[in-house]
Amino acid sequence: MFRANDELEIVPAAAADWTVNREGTLYRFVIRRNERFHDGSPVVADDFVRAWNRIVNGTPGELSPNAHLLREVFGYEDSRSTSTPLTGVRAVDRRTLEVELSAPNFSLPEVLTHPSLAPVPADVEDGRFRASPIGNGPFKMAQPWEHGRFIRVVRNDDYAGSRPWLDEVVFQIYGDEADSDAYRDFEEGQLHYAVVPPDELEQARALHGRSPDGYSGPGVIDGENLILYYLGFNVQAPPFDDPDVRRALSMAIDRTTIAEELLDGTRVPADRLVPSGIPGSTPDTCPYCVHDPEAARALLEGRELEPIALAFNAHPAQEAIARAVRQDIEESLGIKVNLSPREFDEYLPQLRAGEVAFFRLGWEAEYPSADNYLEPLFGSANVGDTNVVRLADPDIDQLIAQARGTADEQRRRELYLETERRVLGLAPLAPVMFYRHNRIVDDVVRDLRVRADGSVDLTRVWLADGA
Repeated sequence: MFRANDELEIVPAAAADWTVNREGTLYRFVIRRNERFHDGSPVVADDFVRAWNRIVNGTPGELSPNAHLLREVFGYEDSRSTSTPLTGVRAVDRRTLEVELSAPNFSLPEVLTHPSLAPVPADVEDGRFRASPIGNGPFKMAQPWEHGRFIRVVRNDDYAGSRPWLDEVVFQIYGDEADSDAYRDFEEGQLHYAVVPPDELEQARALHGRSPDGYSGPGVIDGENLILYYLGFNVQAPPFDDPDVRRALSMAIDRTTIAEELLDGTRVPADRLVPSGIPGSTPDTCPYCVHDPEAARALLEGRELEPIALAFNAHPAQEAIARAVRQDIEESLGIKVNLSPREFDEYLPQLRAGEVAFFRLGWEAEYPSADNYLEPLFGSANVGDTNVVRLADPDIDQLIAQARGTADEQRRRELYLETERRVLGLAPLAPVMFYRHNRIVDDVVRDLRVRADGSVDLTRVWLADGA
């Protein structure tokens, strides 16, 4: 229904118009008249009903990880457990979709920017859909997805919005650890856009220059993105059930040295929970994100803590960071830290079950709102799921509910900011750093801008003559 612009503000996509009642519980969306799928069939309200039910119902062996985005829609729990249709999503007529929520949420338009909530055509169950999905965007599949090799799309001349300048785009597929291969292919002229490995950044900047604002090409694009790296505490497990212990550990960490020296400037030291690219983000909301060993020691004066274990997913980069954190804590507070690397497939279930007391984890926004850094991570209803710090605070729940139930956008952002400050005052986690994009764009590419969420509006990108 919606998309985010370069500033991650919400603008209409398939929605021509929409209304919401005073309580923020009943939305009506009117679909644009000329909205069509890539096969030429019209996009109608039933296509959204189908898409959302498909996500929530899933199948016994394959439940969608995006279902929680629709948690407030009436009928969600019944739909998840019995695969019955969502009662809160209805096609009033061909062009009108009605959505009823179980609780007020004026942030729903931000949620509806998530690509998984796009419409799905009637023949979705056709086995060909996975290899050649049919969407309603500016580009369409030129051929079936070549798994492990590439995805090729071409301009959709029937697109209802701004039509692309480019005839086609090829997304070359590389493995998880193949950033060096992609950068090599860029240097050899086979790619226009690629990831730059950390150890190649200095050379890449010297050869190709650096983006003037961190987000626009050409050159190395290294603006801050929306990925938060944090150290979490199980607030129900001693000694982390004491807020002063959590605050002291957070102030023992030298974020600047980790981000700028250990990681060669590929990260940004965190002074907040909500990254700068999110509308309404405010600096210096984290009073315990400063490196202040003296103040940290003062918080624990007269106390002697037993050794603690720091858990992290087993990976060389994560171990290097964990070693730096261990050194900071041991030197600042004299607390022995044992490192506990774990396989990722086992790690997440252990965190959700509350079996790990001190750990590293990350979070990336699913939609461009401070709400997505607050409700999933600290809402009491999410303890044992996304709320791995196991904080259950009625005041925080109330603030989140108040923000969601506030129609005025500026006031809603103020309430989210108040919630963020309250959370960080309790220090259930220690924000450590935000990631940078670390991408490179060829100088023949024009008007390419990488947003804070990593997306690019390819409709306005073009290539210089002769490219």
